[in-house]
Amino acid sequence: MTINYTEVARLAYLTWLASEDAAEESWVRTLRDYAGGAHPVYLTERQQQFIGLKGKDAAHLYAHNLCSLVIATVVERLGVTGFAPKGARRGERIESPFIEAVDEWWEANRMDAGEDELYEAALRDGEAYIIVDWQDGQPYWAVNYRFDGTQGVKLHEDPSTGRPVFASKRWQTYDPLEPRNSGLTRMTLYFPDRVEKYIQRREGDPIDNKVDGELMRLNWRTWRDRDDEPWPLPWVDSGGEPLGLAVIAFRNPGGSEIGDVVALQDALNKSDLDLVAAQDAAGFRILYVSGVEADFDKDGNEKVLTVEPSRLVRLTDAQARLGAIDPADLTRMIATCTYWIESIGAQSRTPHYLLHAQTGDQPSGESLKQQETGLVDKSRRKQKIFGNAWEDVLYLSRKLHDLYGDGELPEERIQTQWRSVRSRDEREVWDVAQAKQAAGVDQETTWIEAGYDADQVQLIKDRKEAERQAQGNLGELLLRGFEQGQM
Repeated sequence: MTINYTEVARLAYLTWLASEDAAEESWVRTLRDYAGGAHPVYLTERQQQFIGLKGKDAAHLYAHNLCSLVIATVVERLGVTGFAPKGARRGERIESPFIEAVDEWWEANRMDAGEDELYEAALRDGEAYIIVDWQDGQPYWAVNYRFDGTQGVKLHEDPSTGRPVFASKRWQTYDPLEPRNSGLTRMTLYFPDRVEKYIQRREGDPIDNKVDGELMRLNWRTWRDRDDEPWPLPWVDSGGEPLGLAVIAFRNPGGSEIGDVVALQDALNKSDLDLVAAQDAAGFRILYVSGVEADFDKDGNEKVLTVEPSRLVRLTDAQARLGAIDPADLTRMIATCTYWIESIGAQSRTPHYLLHAQTGDQPSGESLKQQETGLVDKSRRKQKIFGNAWEDVLYLSRKLHDLYGDGELPEERIQTQWRSVRSRDEREVWDVAQAKQAAGVDQETTWIEAGYDADQVQLIKDRKEAERQAQGNLGELLLRGFEQGQM
């Protein structure tokens, strides 16, 4: 039986509209708040006098924000160094028309910075997206965020297989040339074979086609960016075959990187404020007098005994005692704060030395390896998932190039190459390289394994060749000088 995916997808979307997961979307907004430092921490009046005086929101004046650090620590370990044919070694450069085109697309889309934005959004929200299009004679890659209940992208999947059927994107418009449309919600649906555009219906909008009639009760109407634009937009190759979904998902394994950290972050903020409160009280030594009745002035106000340096205090009553309350021991409260910091590190597999205040005694060698084991393992897993997504972006971009560009690119399989996720211990790296060279491994291989890419390896080789030629030229000049009796 032939399935009418047009109707199936539309019905699936209408069903989704009727039962949107408000709780999930609220959670996405919460994750973004925590990553941005907007934590629901409330201060006492005394604490508001010296904490967060420049806060934008009086309800969020303080945050010991480790959520952003947990995310940034992983983002710093994720960096694409290039793409290569399947089977190539890391750092190895193999000439290929497809790889050359990919390098140009990467540069044109400024993904040297854009990939950080993409990874940060995926790690924070649990997923982010690249929407692939064709603009100005080349593939165009746009980073998009997860739907948060107001705007963003969502993949709609077949509940029986989990495979994406289509994707939707919603956002709010601002059009100074058409004020009547400003403030309305736009929506685009991406299917494997077409793209449908909609805009929020206004009262009095005409019904100019069958689709508008079907969608009228849902307050949507069809949209065209220009009068001669077809609706829907075809998304097929020259033979009429679907190009595939233009929305590529970058899904973080396990969901949001800080999903399990939020509650620990709240506990840390609370412990910090308790510590601040105790420190504030301990900063002023509390004096007391016992065995003496209070003394009042003529207005009935109690006289306060002022103690200051070089001041003599005389108590005439033999039962009177003057003393002071010792300040609280803050070490246990500091240990509590440290506990929550270490709990955040353990839960997120973030090395503890990155969460504590930096000191001169940082781990190195075997200690550094042990502390970074969890971070390295999860970063490598993300490289596999995100690497597959990047390859999907490139394969779709190749289809668009073959359809709209000049000529066709070879249909070869490629793989994403990443920089090392481990912190570099330079002494250890070169000790290993020298040992391998002594064992007979060629220098170029050891340089690549040490973390240098193909361009850097070639630069080293060029410099060594230049030095060799310079030495040869110098030897020739010396020999010629001896022969001529000048030396």
